[in-house]
Order: sequence, then C-alpha cells, then structure tokens
Amino acid sequence: MDLATGAAEFELLTSDQLTEVKSVLVDAYRSERTFQALFDSNRSGYEQRLRAFVREYCLQHMSERQAIVGARIEGRLVGAALLCEPGHQGALNASRRARIGLALTLGIRSAKRYLAYQDQLRAAMPKAQWCYLPLVGVLDDYRGAGVGSGLLNDVWQRVQRMQAADGIALGSGAATAAEFYRGLGFQPVGEMTFDGTLETLFYRAT
Repeated sequence: MDLATGAAEFELLTSDQLTEVKSVLVDAYRSERTFQALFDSNRSGYEQRLRAFVREYCLQHMSERQAIVGARIEGRLVGAALLCEPGHQGALNASRRARIGLALTLGIRSAKRYLAYQDQLRAAMPKAQWCYLPLVGVLDDYRGAGVGSGLLNDVWQRVQRMQAADGIALGSGAATAAEFYRGLGFQPVGEMTFDGTLETLFYRAT
C-alpha cells in the first residue's frame, strides 16, 4: 500500500483494544517461518493454535502492566508492538502459572516447543538490562509503507526514556529482517536454529 509515512499515528493501547491487537498480530505472524515451525503449520489446527497463543500472550502481557504501542491510520489499528520493560520479558521469565496457562491453551506439545525457543533466545541475548519486543506486527496490506519503521522508532523513543534500560532486543525469522533492522540501528548479536528454522537475534543499545 502506498502511504505517506506521516499518515500513521502512534499511541499506547489499553486492554479495551486487545481485540484489535490480536487481529493485527495473528495477521502478521501467520506466515512467519519461526511461528510456523513452533506451532506445526503442517498439522491441522495451526490457525487456532496461533490465535490461542496470541490471545494468551497478550492477556499475560497486560496483566503484568506492560506496554503495547499501536500504529493507526485513519482510525484503524494497522500495527502493534508488545514492549517489555527490563525484568519483565514476557514468556522469557514465564511463571509456573503462565506456563501452565500456555499448556492448557496450546496443548503441551506446542507450549513446550515455544518455551524451549524462548529459553534459547534468552541464553543468546546480551547480559544487560534490556527491553524486549516479544511480538511486533503490521497488517499485511500496510507493509512497505513505513508503518513498521515508524512503530519501532516510536518504541525506541519510549525505551530511551527508561532510566533502567540498556537497550532493546528482539528476534526474527523473517528472510528480510537483517536489512530492515539494521536500517533502524539494530545489530545482529546471534543466531539460533529452531526445528530447522534460522532465527536472528537483534539488539540496539541506548
């Protein structure tokens, strides 16, 4: 979609807007290689497992009072980023209760695969007080219009205002991720392979 970068407006979202957030993230991750591997896209019920995961993760995120930043164009939510402050890295630090919740929602097999992936990601990241972006997505129809870069730049400005934050980290299995994130000041700090899918880890220091 051909849109001016300035057309998007960025804001903190509330729990009342979770339905919109979940719709954006499911659309964004449906064809993402890492998530296809994690939740067995070749097995029946992949869409349901993905939706259940996004729902459970967003609810957990909001229950811990962590931020969700949204991008709107003409009132429509077209992008969303879950932002975890240092010490609140979502499923990276999942409590026993949260892990049980994932297992009940996704099934034991998918929950174990996802938590194993998160354990690998945490071990590979820098030893610092970093913020974490567990889920970031833009609706397919709005990709290539500057929404994603604008959303991450807005998140970056918020991280810079956090005194305890040394930087921001994320992982991506997208084939074009390196060029995109490098252009926003992120550097690849490691790689890991999950079920044959290569995931690149990115970090930007404050």
